[in-house]
Amino acid sequence: GDPIGFADLQWLPIPVPREGGGPGDVVIRSHGG
Repeated sequence: GDPIGFADLQWLPIPVPREGGGPGDVVIRSHGG
């Protein structure tokens, strides 16, 4: 398949803005839970 695809990125941890958070205030969240 593709070197980089959505399926491959599913397990990668991604920085997402927390609820009520500000700039720079992010939490590492994984698609896998």
